[in-house]
Amino acid sequence: MVDSALSLLHRSMDPIRPPQPSIRSFNLVLSSLNKSKNFESTISLYHSMTIHRSIVPPDIVTFNTVINAFCELRRIDAALQLFDEIRFRNLEPTRVTFNTLIKCYCKEGRASEALETLQRMRRRGPAPDDRTYSILIAFFCGSLQSESGLRLLREMSVEGLEPTETAHNCILAGLCKEGRVRSAEMLYLRMSKLGIRPNVVTYTALIDVFCCGRSRFGQARRLLIEMRENGFDPNVVTYTALIHGLCNGSALEEALELKVEAALELFNAMTQNGVCPNEVTYTTLVDGLCKGGRLDDGVRLFHVMEERGFGGNVVAYNVLICGFCNSGGIGGALNLLGELMKKGVKPDVFTFNTLIGGFCKVGMIESAMAMFRGMAWWDVRPCGITYRSLVHGLYNAGEIEQAMDLVEEMINKGQASDFVVDRTGRIEDMDRLVVRVSESWMEEKEEDDKLG
Repeated sequence: MVDSALSLLHRSMDPIRPPQPSIRSFNLVLSSLNKSKNFESTISLYHSMTIHRSIVPPDIVTFNTVINAFCELRRIDAALQLFDEIRFRNLEPTRVTFNTLIKCYCKEGRASEALETLQRMRRRGPAPDDRTYSILIAFFCGSLQSESGLRLLREMSVEGLEPTETAHNCILAGLCKEGRVRSAEMLYLRMSKLGIRPNVVTYTALIDVFCCGRSRFGQARRLLIEMRENGFDPNVVTYTALIHGLCNGSALEEALELKVEAALELFNAMTQNGVCPNEVTYTTLVDGLCKGGRLDDGVRLFHVMEERGFGGNVVAYNVLICGFCNSGGIGGALNLLGELMKKGVKPDVFTFNTLIGGFCKVGMIESAMAMFRGMAWWDVRPCGITYRSLVHGLYNAGEIEQAMDLVEEMINKGQASDFVVDRTGRIEDMDRLVVRVSESWMEEKEEDDKLG
């Protein structure tokens, strides 16, 4: 349809074939091209308009549409050149023009220019509207800068604009992402007083943040009930957050078996309600089963996950490898590593750390060291946890000199600040490690002081 209209428009541009198309015809086709995400064609048609001088000149709607095309293609410099041409043609930019530019700046992470454009609108007009603020609030909250979003929300009220449901929900979700639970709760209460209804995203964000905190699962469940009472059905993200709340470490400490059983019941309710679990849901539940001592159930669910097209990433394998290592089943963990490699999935630092820790746990220090040396082949850089596991494993096995060599290597690679020692067992030997690491810390501090 759009291609036919575009072809017809190009033919009608021939000056010897009157009548010439109207600007409205051009704008309709340009808009259709943008809607179909055919932005290059939008720009091409605009250039055709400017080349054929006999054709009707572009108006502000034309410019707004083409500026939007440039912004979608992340060609902000071209968009700004077109913005300058608006004045050259004695046209006035509209609110749509400025909002498009602000959206473009936000996409590029250019917050200062976006805010400068807002100030320009305030000084010279047209005045910003709720759309202007919503674009900026969404950007700041998505960039973990919810405080800036809250400030803009207050500015909206000062300018006589009614802060929208979208703006409030966006900020609340941003506060939850930042872990600012108290601020999120206060905003939620304010929204209730103003009669602003939360949406599915808001409820899910609050449920997620409550599930991540200790002893807040009860509040998460109450929100789930409220969510349903307000006519919102929980989605896969909501269910996954609740399952995570039941399966995370703090919840499982209270009653391992009961919590895991509740997570399984929730998982079954989710599927019965027609909500399909995703990879994160499966991985979270497998992790919970492993932590709850139900490794066999975790393995079975992992296979179900694979049958349904999930489980091909390193995170899912890491969860199960960790389950085997924690239960002393290092053989099963190694089988999973082999399976992972056959699939062409690259193990990460967590994979190696888990296996190294598993080997150390059962006293297989040589295997732990072999795994450590194998990290270089996979181009995986050891971290502080890697060194800590090995140093403690070597120390517990009586390999003090080898542990010292590893500490030296750790220091040379800049990992000393990550090292934490357990001052138990052979105090004199461990103290040598403590002294060496402490000396390194002092050296680093002196260097920092000189630079500062």
